[in-house]
Amino acid sequence: MKSIRNAALLSLAAFAIGTAFGQAGERQTIDIEIDHFLRFSQTLIEVADGAEVTIVLKNTSKLKNVTPNFVLLRPEADAARFSNAAMNAKESGYIPDAMREWVVAHTDLAPAGQSVRTTFTAKGKGEYLFISSYPGHAAMARGKLIVK
Repeated sequence: MKSIRNAALLSLAAFAIGTAFGQAGERQTIDIEIDHFLRFSQTLIEVADGAEVTIVLKNTSKLKNVTPNFVLLRPEADAARFSNAAMNAKESGYIPDAMREWVVAHTDLAPAGQSVRTTFTAKGKGEYLFISSYPGHAAMARGKLIVK
């Protein structure tokens, strides 16, 4: 009986230690869909500072000309300038080379019916805007990631 109680206490202690120190190293996968109306299924995401985050973007549109991406911008980024410059950056997946320092993470373009992914470590508490930088998408395809 005593060994069962000790094992239970050890399990509880391990859980408590893992919970207290696990946030910075936690892994989180976030599935986001985008449709032909350019709407992300999630527009507000919260993650822990230091968490490893994987974004899986699934394009649910059946329209072949809707090929969105997911671009997470730093808080200081000018989203309007970025999306305007992205229109002329087809060869780099609509990520303007001159503004890459504003990008925390991004996916490739997602053809209709397919998924793409990116993984990054959330560093620095704050609010981060995410958009699709494909020409004409950023006005509708946008959301906010909050790092706590």
